[in-house]
Amino acid sequence: MQKLVNNYHPASEKRQIVMSTEESRILYFAETNIIIFLVCLRDFGNGKIDLQMIRGFEDLSKQYKPKEKFLVSYQELDDSASNMVKSFKIKVRKPDQILKEINEVNLDMALDSLQAEVSFRDDEKFQRGKFNLFLDSVKNASSNITKKNTLESLAVYLFNSLEGFKVIKENYRGPSEEIDLIVANESKDSLLEKLGTPFAVECRHRKTPAASKDIRDFKGKLEASSIKFGILITLKDITGKVFDAVAEIREAKKKGISIIVISMSDLILIGNGKNPLDVIKECYYKYI
Repeated sequence: MQKLVNNYHPASEKRQIVMSTEESRILYFAETNIIIFLVCLRDFGNGKIDLQMIRGFEDLSKQYKPKEKFLVSYQELDDSASNMVKSFKIKVRKPDQILKEINEVNLDMALDSLQAEVSFRDDEKFQRGKFNLFLDSVKNASSNITKKNTLESLAVYLFNSLEGFKVIKENYRGPSEEIDLIVANESKDSLLEKLGTPFAVECRHRKTPAASKDIRDFKGKLEASSIKFGILITLKDITGKVFDAVAEIREAKKKGISIIVISMSDLILIGNGKNPLDVIKECYYKYI
Protein backbone atom coordinates (compact mmCIF):
# COMPACT_ATOMS: atom_id res chain seq x y z
CA MET A 1 0.00 0.00 0.00
CA GLN A 2 2.74 2.44 0.91
CA LYS A 3 4.42 1.65 -2.40
CA LEU A 4 1.40 3.09 -4.21
CA VAL A 5 1.59 6.22 -2.09
CA ASN A 6 5.29 6.70 -2.81
CA ASN A 7 5.36 5.71 -6.46
CA TYR A 8 2.04 6.94 -7.81
CA HIS A 9 0.89 9.91 -5.75
CA PRO A 10 3.44 12.60 -4.89
CA ALA A 11 2.09 15.48 -2.81
CA SER A 12 2.42 17.93 -5.72
CA GLU A 13 0.19 15.83 -7.97
CA LYS A 14 -2.90 17.40 -9.54
CA ARG A 15 -5.71 15.55 -11.23
CA GLN A 16 -7.87 16.11 -14.28
CA ILE A 17 -11.51 15.03 -14.47
CA VAL A 18 -11.77 13.13 -17.76
CA MET A 19 -15.42 12.13 -17.50
CA SER A 20 -18.20 12.52 -14.91
CA THR A 21 -21.69 11.00 -14.66
CA GLU A 22 -24.11 10.24 -11.82
CA GLU A 23 -22.62 6.79 -11.41
CA SER A 24 -18.96 7.19 -12.30
CA ARG A 25 -16.00 9.49 -12.66
CA ILE A 26 -12.66 9.10 -14.41
CA LEU A 27 -9.60 10.89 -13.03
CA TYR A 28 -6.24 11.28 -14.75
CA PHE A 29 -3.08 12.03 -12.77
CA ALA A 30 -0.64 13.53 -15.27
CA GLU A 31 2.55 13.65 -13.23
CA THR A 32 2.46 9.98 -12.30
CA ASN A 33 0.60 9.02 -15.50
CA ILE A 34 -2.18 6.93 -13.99
CA ILE A 35 -5.91 6.90 -14.61
CA ILE A 36 -8.63 5.94 -12.10
CA PHE A 37 -12.20 4.88 -12.92
CA LEU A 38 -14.42 5.55 -9.84
CA VAL A 39 -17.76 3.74 -9.99
CA CYS A 40 -20.46 4.10 -7.31
CA LEU A 41 -23.19 1.56 -8.05
CA ARG A 42 -24.06 0.46 -4.53
CA ASP A 43 -27.59 1.78 -3.84
CA PHE A 44 -28.13 2.52 -7.53
CA GLY A 45 -30.82 -0.15 -7.76
CA ASN A 46 -29.72 -3.02 -9.97
CA GLY A 47 -26.82 -1.09 -11.43
CA LYS A 48 -23.80 -3.12 -12.38
CA ILE A 49 -20.48 -2.68 -14.09
CA ASP A 50 -21.04 -3.95 -17.59
CA LEU A 51 -18.64 -4.66 -20.42
CA GLN A 52 -19.61 -1.45 -22.20
CA MET A 53 -18.50 0.64 -19.22
CA ILE A 54 -15.14 -1.11 -19.11
CA ARG A 55 -14.66 -0.71 -22.87
CA GLY A 56 -15.49 2.99 -22.53
CA PHE A 57 -12.89 3.36 -19.80
CA GLU A 58 -10.31 1.58 -21.92
CA ASP A 59 -11.08 3.78 -24.94
CA LEU A 60 -10.61 6.94 -22.87
CA SER A 61 -7.46 5.51 -21.33
CA LYS A 62 -5.90 5.07 -24.76
CA GLN A 63 -5.97 8.84 -25.24
CA TYR A 64 -3.69 9.29 -22.22
CA LYS A 65 -1.55 6.17 -22.50
CA PRO A 66 -1.24 5.72 -18.72
CA LYS A 67 1.26 3.39 -17.17
CA GLU A 68 -1.32 2.21 -14.60
CA LYS A 69 -5.13 1.93 -14.75
CA PHE A 70 -7.41 1.44 -11.72
CA LEU A 71 -11.09 0.50 -11.48
CA VAL A 72 -12.50 1.53 -8.08
CA SER A 73 -15.92 0.24 -7.02
CA TYR A 74 -17.83 -1.64 -4.33
CA GLN A 75 -19.46 -3.63 -7.12
CA GLU A 76 -18.30 -7.20 -7.66
CA LEU A 77 -17.35 -8.12 -11.22
CA ASP A 78 -18.82 -11.13 -12.98
CA ASP A 79 -16.55 -13.52 -14.84
CA SER A 80 -16.82 -11.77 -18.22
CA ALA A 81 -16.10 -8.35 -16.68
CA SER A 82 -13.21 -9.77 -14.68
CA ASN A 83 -11.71 -11.32 -17.80
CA MET A 84 -12.03 -8.04 -19.71
CA VAL A 85 -10.44 -6.07 -16.87
CA LYS A 86 -7.52 -8.51 -16.86
CA SER A 87 -7.13 -8.33 -20.61
CA PHE A 88 -6.92 -4.53 -20.45
CA LYS A 89 -4.50 -4.76 -17.48
CA ILE A 90 -6.80 -2.70 -15.22
CA LYS A 91 -6.21 -3.08 -11.48
CA VAL A 92 -9.38 -3.42 -9.38
CA ARG A 93 -9.70 -1.73 -5.97
CA LYS A 94 -12.49 -1.15 -3.43
CA PRO A 95 -13.03 2.53 -2.38
CA ASP A 96 -11.63 2.00 1.11
CA GLN A 97 -8.54 0.39 -0.41
CA ILE A 98 -7.81 3.20 -2.84
CA LEU A 99 -8.38 5.84 -0.18
CA LYS A 100 -5.78 4.17 2.01
CA GLU A 101 -3.35 3.96 -0.89
CA ILE A 102 -3.15 7.66 -1.72
CA ASN A 103 -1.60 10.49 0.22
CA GLU A 104 -3.50 13.29 1.92
CA VAL A 105 -3.36 15.76 -0.98
CA ASN A 106 -4.79 13.32 -3.46
CA LEU A 107 -7.13 12.03 -0.79
CA ASP A 108 -8.73 15.48 -0.79
CA MET A 109 -9.11 15.32 -4.55
CA ALA A 110 -10.47 11.78 -4.52
CA LEU A 111 -12.97 12.75 -1.83
CA ASP A 112 -14.10 15.69 -3.93
CA SER A 113 -14.75 13.21 -6.71
CA LEU A 114 -16.55 10.71 -4.52
CA GLN A 115 -18.69 13.41 -2.96
CA ALA A 116 -19.61 14.79 -6.37
CA GLU A 117 -20.37 11.25 -7.45
CA VAL A 118 -22.79 10.69 -4.57
CA SER A 119 -24.30 14.18 -4.64
CA PHE A 120 -27.93 14.13 -3.59
CA ARG A 121 -31.18 15.94 -4.23
CA ASP A 122 -32.97 17.83 -1.45
CA ASP A 123 -35.73 15.23 -1.48
CA GLU A 124 -33.43 12.20 -1.52
CA LYS A 125 -33.77 9.78 1.37
CA PHE A 126 -30.87 8.43 3.40
CA GLN A 127 -28.90 5.69 1.63
CA ARG A 128 -26.50 3.61 3.66
CA GLY A 129 -24.15 2.97 0.73
CA LYS A 130 -23.66 6.66 0.09
CA PHE A 131 -23.28 7.33 3.82
CA ASN A 132 -20.51 4.73 3.96
CA LEU A 133 -18.60 6.48 1.18
CA PHE A 134 -18.54 9.62 3.31
CA LEU A 135 -17.69 7.55 6.40
CA ASP A 136 -14.79 5.87 4.58
CA SER A 137 -13.43 9.29 3.69
CA VAL A 138 -13.59 10.38 7.35
CA LYS A 139 -11.81 7.24 8.53
CA ASN A 140 -8.99 7.64 6.02
CA ALA A 141 -8.46 11.39 6.26
CA SER A 142 -4.94 12.30 7.36
CA SER A 143 -4.46 16.06 7.27
CA ASN A 144 -6.39 18.37 9.62
CA ILE A 145 -8.15 20.16 6.78
CA THR A 146 -9.16 16.84 5.21
CA LYS A 147 -10.51 15.59 8.54
CA LYS A 148 -12.54 18.75 8.96
CA ASN A 149 -13.91 18.76 5.42
CA THR A 150 -14.79 15.06 5.33
CA LEU A 151 -16.57 15.11 8.70
CA GLU A 152 -18.57 18.20 7.77
CA SER A 153 -19.47 16.68 4.39
CA LEU A 154 -20.70 13.54 6.15
CA ALA A 155 -22.81 15.67 8.51
CA VAL A 156 -24.31 17.64 5.61
CA TYR A 157 -25.26 14.43 3.82
CA LEU A 158 -26.68 12.84 6.98
CA PHE A 159 -28.94 15.73 8.01
CA ASN A 160 -30.04 16.63 4.50
CA SER A 161 -31.11 13.06 3.78
CA LEU A 162 -33.10 12.38 6.97
CA GLU A 163 -36.82 13.13 6.89
CA GLY A 164 -37.68 16.35 8.73
CA PHE A 165 -34.16 17.81 8.68
CA LYS A 166 -32.59 20.27 6.25
CA VAL A 167 -29.23 22.04 6.45
CA ILE A 168 -29.99 25.75 6.04
CA LYS A 169 -26.57 27.25 6.78
CA GLU A 170 -23.01 25.94 6.49
CA ASN A 171 -20.06 27.58 8.26
CA TYR A 172 -22.39 30.07 9.94
CA ARG A 173 -20.68 33.19 11.26
CA GLY A 174 -22.53 35.15 13.95
CA PRO A 175 -21.41 38.29 15.77
CA SER A 176 -19.29 36.29 18.20
CA GLU A 177 -19.66 32.65 17.24
CA GLU A 178 -18.90 30.24 14.41
CA ILE A 179 -21.03 27.14 13.87
CA ASP A 180 -20.41 24.41 11.30
CA LEU A 181 -24.06 23.71 10.41
CA ILE A 182 -27.47 25.15 11.20
CA VAL A 183 -30.22 22.60 10.59
CA ALA A 184 -33.98 23.17 10.36
CA ASN A 185 -35.84 20.63 12.48
CA GLU A 186 -39.31 19.76 11.21
CA SER A 187 -39.17 16.16 12.42
CA LYS A 188 -42.45 14.54 13.44
CA ASP A 189 -40.65 12.29 15.90
CA SER A 190 -41.98 13.16 19.35
CA LEU A 191 -38.55 13.48 20.98
CA LEU A 192 -36.74 15.30 18.19
CA GLU A 193 -39.68 17.65 17.59
CA LYS A 194 -39.69 18.91 21.16
CA LEU A 195 -35.97 19.77 21.03
CA GLY A 196 -36.82 22.73 18.82
CA THR A 197 -35.71 24.33 15.58
CA PRO A 198 -33.22 25.16 14.29
CA PHE A 199 -30.40 23.21 15.87
CA ALA A 200 -26.63 23.53 15.52
CA VAL A 201 -24.10 20.89 14.51
CA GLU A 202 -20.45 21.11 15.47
CA CYS A 203 -17.91 18.70 13.91
CA ARG A 204 -14.92 17.97 16.14
CA HIS A 205 -12.27 16.07 14.22
CA ARG A 206 -9.44 15.89 16.76
CA LYS A 207 -7.91 12.61 17.95
CA THR A 208 -8.63 13.17 21.65
CA PRO A 209 -12.03 12.92 23.39
CA ALA A 210 -14.00 16.12 23.77
CA ALA A 211 -13.38 17.65 27.20
CA SER A 212 -15.40 19.97 29.42
CA LYS A 213 -14.00 23.06 27.65
CA ASP A 214 -15.26 21.77 24.29
CA ILE A 215 -18.77 21.34 25.70
CA ARG A 216 -18.68 24.76 27.39
CA ASP A 217 -17.53 26.40 24.17
CA PHE A 218 -20.30 24.69 22.20
CA LYS A 219 -22.87 25.67 24.82
CA GLY A 220 -21.64 29.26 24.58
CA LYS A 221 -22.17 29.24 20.82
CA LEU A 222 -25.70 27.92 21.28
CA GLU A 223 -26.51 30.59 23.83
CA ALA A 224 -25.07 33.35 21.64
CA SER A 225 -27.27 32.15 18.77
CA SER A 226 -30.38 31.64 20.97
CA ILE A 227 -30.39 27.96 19.96
CA LYS A 228 -31.59 25.40 22.50
CA PHE A 229 -30.39 22.20 20.85
CA GLY A 230 -27.02 21.16 19.45
CA ILE A 231 -25.32 18.03 18.14
CA LEU A 232 -21.58 17.57 18.62
CA ILE A 233 -20.05 15.01 16.24
CA THR A 234 -16.69 13.91 17.60
CA LEU A 235 -14.35 11.14 16.47
CA LYS A 236 -13.35 10.12 20.02
CA ASP A 237 -16.48 10.61 22.17
CA ILE A 238 -16.12 12.70 25.37
CA THR A 239 -14.36 12.48 28.70
CA GLY A 240 -16.59 10.85 31.29
CA LYS A 241 -15.33 11.65 34.78
CA VAL A 242 -17.02 13.83 37.39
CA PHE A 243 -16.90 17.59 36.65
CA ASP A 244 -15.86 17.04 33.05
CA ALA A 245 -17.68 16.92 29.71
CA VAL A 246 -20.56 14.76 30.94
CA ALA A 247 -21.15 17.15 33.85
CA GLU A 248 -21.16 20.10 31.43
CA ILE A 249 -23.83 18.41 29.30
CA ARG A 250 -25.97 17.90 32.41
CA GLU A 251 -25.46 21.51 33.53
CA ALA A 252 -26.50 22.73 30.08
CA LYS A 253 -29.64 20.62 30.36
CA LYS A 254 -30.58 22.44 33.56
CA LYS A 255 -30.49 25.70 31.59
CA GLY A 256 -32.77 24.32 28.89
CA ILE A 257 -30.02 23.52 26.37
CA SER A 258 -29.84 19.97 25.01
CA ILE A 259 -26.51 18.71 23.69
CA ILE A 260 -26.27 15.38 21.89
CA VAL A 261 -22.86 13.80 21.32
CA ILE A 262 -22.40 11.48 18.33
CA SER A 263 -19.09 9.61 18.20
CA MET A 264 -17.34 7.58 15.53
CA SER A 265 -18.70 4.39 17.08
CA ASP A 266 -22.22 5.78 16.61
CA LEU A 267 -21.48 6.66 12.98
CA ILE A 268 -20.23 3.13 12.42
CA LEU A 269 -23.52 1.77 13.81
CA ILE A 270 -25.33 3.85 11.19
CA GLY A 271 -22.97 2.60 8.49
CA ASN A 272 -23.66 -0.98 9.58
CA GLY A 273 -27.39 -0.53 9.09
CA LYS A 274 -28.86 0.94 12.27
CA ASN A 275 -31.55 3.58 11.75
CA PRO A 276 -29.86 7.02 11.98
CA LEU A 277 -32.76 8.56 13.91
CA ASP A 278 -32.63 5.72 16.46
CA VAL A 279 -28.90 6.35 16.92
CA ILE A 280 -29.47 10.09 17.41
CA LYS A 281 -32.18 9.43 20.01
CA GLU A 282 -30.02 6.89 21.85
CA CYS A 283 -27.25 9.44 21.99
CA TYR A 284 -29.71 11.94 23.50
CA TYR A 285 -30.37 9.56 26.40
CA LYS A 286 -26.73 8.56 26.82
CA TYR A 287 -25.79 11.33 29.28
CA ILE A 288 -29.10 12.00 31.04
